[in-house]
Amino acid sequence: MIFLFKIVIVTVPIYLLLQEDKFDLALQLGLLDTPGIFFTLFIVWFFSFVLLVALRWVMIARILGLTLPVRFALHTHMAGVFLSSWLPGSIGGDVWKAYRFGQFRKLSSERRGPAYLSVFLDRAMGLYALIVWGAVCILWNYDVWGQSDYSILADALIVLAVLLSLMGLFIFIFPISLPVFIVKIISGLRQKTNFLDVLFQHLNSIRENKTSLIYSLLISFVLQAANVFFLMLIAQYVTGLPVSFIAVSGVFAISLIVTILSLAPGGLGVGHLMFLVLFETQGVPNGADIFNVFFIVITLFSVIGIFPYFWPDTPKKEAYLDKNLKG
Repeated sequence: MIFLFKIVIVTVPIYLLLQEDKFDLALQLGLLDTPGIFFTLFIVWFFSFVLLVALRWVMIARILGLTLPVRFALHTHMAGVFLSSWLPGSIGGDVWKAYRFGQFRKLSSERRGPAYLSVFLDRAMGLYALIVWGAVCILWNYDVWGQSDYSILADALIVLAVLLSLMGLFIFIFPISLPVFIVKIISGLRQKTNFLDVLFQHLNSIRENKTSLIYSLLISFVLQAANVFFLMLIAQYVTGLPVSFIAVSGVFAISLIVTILSLAPGGLGVGHLMFLVLFETQGVPNGADIFNVFFIVITLFSVIGIFPYFWPDTPKKEAYLDKNLKG
């Protein structure tokens, strides 16, 4: 049923956009004639993105008391990008990263929980940075967003950013005392759910490493800025207009969150529709074409991840892992 639901939410928006003639296929073919400097910027962006995410994952794993070599994190994340881009669904890459990190003989069953948790926290950190970045840029440009037909989405993103920030302050700065009945409920869940047990066990270590968390968050903001800059270049290429960095930031944040919630593979269909309507609110045409080029470029570059994905388990590799991944 989930798979059928994904097919529907992908095909229906694309069908409607094609019926309304919202695609300019000549633009997609025009990618073949992309200037060399433009293509070089894409390459720099993609590998910078992969490297920074890998470094953030290494820092989060270290907070949880696990050693994660940068080389292994880089290879595993590149394979995860490939899986997320080419398989149905949007979390296949995260599942792969958690599986690879937790399957090694070096990590006992007690240590696999933190390995899985590191992937979850890595994704959560990136999502939080996306929400806050988008909310700040929407506030910066609120005179435009407030008058649009989709101002409710902008307002919802701002409220979500405030709530998450307040929750983070309470968790990581102020001591929390929970009512007795909530403590009993949580204790009961901990006995039944291994993930919750792991989360509670490592909450103190997370709170004690605020500096590392701040660095991880800074990396996440740099990543969002790089992603928006990359999308801005694409928007300028597609439209031939001087598209605003601030405007693209708000569109990117709202659209990405909506596509994640919709479970559309790679954001297909839903992403096209969201880019179309949200870019129009900023006075930018061809939103569906912008997303199409964005999707094509990311998907093509993600093919590089097929090499670390099929990297064979040779004795040399096992020796490397034994040396660097001792729990």
